[in-house]
Amino acid sequence: MNDLASKVAIVTGGSRDIGAGICNHLSDLGMRVVIDFPTPHEAEDAQKLAEMLCERGGSAIAVQADVTSDEEVARLVSTTMEEFSRIDVIVNNAGGYVVTTPILDLKREDWEKIIDVNVYSAILMAQHAVPHMKSGGSIINTTSQAAANGGGPGRVAYAASKGCLLTLTRGMSKEFAPMKIRVNAISPGVIDTSFHDELSPEARKVIREANPLGRDGEPADIAATVAFLASDASSYITGQDIHINGGSHFN
Repeated sequence: MNDLASKVAIVTGGSRDIGAGICNHLSDLGMRVVIDFPTPHEAEDAQKLAEMLCERGGSAIAVQADVTSDEEVARLVSTTMEEFSRIDVIVNNAGGYVVTTPILDLKREDWEKIIDVNVYSAILMAQHAVPHMKSGGSIINTTSQAAANGGGPGRVAYAASKGCLLTLTRGMSKEFAPMKIRVNAISPGVIDTSFHDELSPEARKVIREANPLGRDGEPADIAATVAFLASDASSYITGQDIHINGGSHFN
């Protein structure tokens, strides 16, 4: 993947967990990385990650931006262009449950927040960044295994939003194909990050033992697939959803 050297990637939600793993791997491959983080309480982690990548010989900056805000996404993109003068890859990794509640109790305002962070953020990133991207650019959207299986208890709305993001991925892949910009999705299963900390050790053990490969995924497993989709090695792949789950679900 030598073609990634010196290219620029924006990774939303990049300060921890899967996002941090992606930033680490892309930087190791020579990419210049913009680490987006949403709130001031993640500033320290984001800055430490950027400093670590630079100390290892990479080039990275941390930028606070709420990717559900048109104004803040515009600032994220303009800061990237001011610093690096190009954008080659967008990794839409920001997202979350927002609330855990049965559909019968779901409030409209919570549904709108779920859609904002998991779907509309990807639209905003495209609207502001794609005009700066050249032929060969790549967008990678992080969906979820939940998009295929409907999610766990209280997380049907989250699963639905990830299903929406998957459909958006396919539509964007067709819309941006004439610009030679590819759009793909990744659907992680259970990854060993703080995202799943609310599950009990017993529940994690059951999930792990049921997995055909007998383990949880690691951020590095996700990062390697993102790097592939960002590189010219996947130049004939667009509109696809790659499941990374150790065989726990087949697309």
